[in-house]
Amino acid sequence: MTSGYFIFLSEVNRESGLFEECLETLSSIDPKDWPRERIIYSLDVLKYDCLIYTDGEKLMGANAFNPDRQEGIAKSFLLYVSSECRGQGIAKAMRVRFLKWAFASGFKGAHLGLGNSPSGIAVSEAVSKEKEELGLSFADINPVSGKVVFIRTPERQRRRKKKVCFLHS
Repeated sequence: MTSGYFIFLSEVNRESGLFEECLETLSSIDPKDWPRERIIYSLDVLKYDCLIYTDGEKLMGANAFNPDRQEGIAKSFLLYVSSECRGQGIAKAMRVRFLKWAFASGFKGAHLGLGNSPSGIAVSEAVSKEKEELGLSFADINPVSGKVVFIRTPERQRRRKKKVCFLHS
């Protein structure tokens, strides 16, 4: 995997080139639904966020999500890996980091919207291999949409200690 680190978009300096690249990339994925104004609104008002993988200058991967505290589920709805970084395990690492963050932050579940593309299925299979290590079980799998919902296994819920953020490696 290309050397980089994880950070939340909400923590990136808004004057930086990295923040601008994130806005540009996320809005280009679906410009109709994600213009830069909506991304900023989602960050500031709706409290959505995006876990990004970067070398500090360029965006290598992004995992946008809605931390829905009312339902207690962190809902990931977008996964992006730059073309030059594909095939290096970044998507899997981002999903695993997202799952760890969600449960360490007190969410009862995590929703991964992976889709039914070959790459979405590959990431889903790779992440599912990590579920035992993470202390997770599947709550729901929708084969049509590719949505996967994980919950913490009851044993892990009982043994849960204080909240720890696994953001930086």
